[in-house]
Amino acid sequence: MDARTDGVTRGRSRSRRLKGALALLLTVGVLVFIAVQVSWEREVDIDEATFWEPSTLRLAVASCQESPEVVTMRQSGSIVEIKVVIQRSIWPEASGQDCQDPVEIDVEVPFTATEVLDLKSGETIPITRYPSE
Repeated sequence: MDARTDGVTRGRSRSRRLKGALALLLTVGVLVFIAVQVSWEREVDIDEATFWEPSTLRLAVASCQESPEVVTMRQSGSIVEIKVVIQRSIWPEASGQDCQDPVEIDVEVPFTATEVLDLKSGETIPITRYPSE
């Protein structure tokens, strides 16, 4: 092999390594973008329910600081059925150790429900009542 051929071979090898590195960098970038952008809805458990007069129902939910929101609420007699969800992503925001978050709901007066039916777990949670603050 002469010097000219050896230089061409090294140039091709360097070019292939550069193309491989760029392809890897692009792949990692696309995966990070997907991880940040892709999200889905996940139901969370309701742990506790309190009614604060005159019209606020407060729920304690197991969502670990993931911005819970009520998507279903319907009252039938003494039971109010509720479903709470969060938006999860592949790359979740950093959360602390506290996994119980409050959700406040303004309800119609008179609010006569005495229990919450958690539509995720199927469990009923008694509503504790407090006078206005």
